[in-house]
Amino acid sequence: MGKELGTKNEILRKTYQLMFTYNCESITIEQIEKATGRTRGAIFYFFRDKHELFNDVIDSFFFSVFNSIDNLEIAGWRTDSSLWDFYSTPFERVRNIIQMDFGEPHADKALLNIMSQGVKVYAGFCAKMNAALEHEKSMLTDYSNTIGKPVSEDEIRNFFVKQLGEIFAKAYGLQVVYKANN
Repeated sequence: MGKELGTKNEILRKTYQLMFTYNCESITIEQIEKATGRTRGAIFYFFRDKHELFNDVIDSFFFSVFNSIDNLEIAGWRTDSSLWDFYSTPFERVRNIIQMDFGEPHADKALLNIMSQGVKVYAGFCAKMNAALEHEKSMLTDYSNTIGKPVSEDEIRNFFVKQLGEIFAKAYGLQVVYKANN
């Protein structure tokens, strides 16, 4: 059982890495076999088809990190610093894991590719992502009100958009200039 779980996780992990740079339609079973060192039979022992494999990859590595905020993370925000000085958006959390745990040097591009593949192959991807963002917004708003440092839902939403925009700009080498509102 433990060895089987290890094999399944290795297939998921290596397929995730393929999804950093390739689109799901172009990833072949042969590529997955080569990346994992597993046979087609071993791959299909765990997954009915490529579609199921890609969905499990997105659940296991994207949504598990994207949805990972908890009260302990928010509770760290007690100093006079701004929430935005220490908080990582769901997008940043996924990008950071791609960079740190997978050693991907182009983590911004990988994140955007994973998200675009999720939209294509994962039924309900956008709805699940939006629900996670709404949950996170609600937790941040509630906590900010509890500790007397109110942050509006609009401010949180704008921060999410800003961070995603910065990831996009960095991925494609664009320079973003912010003009201060006076």
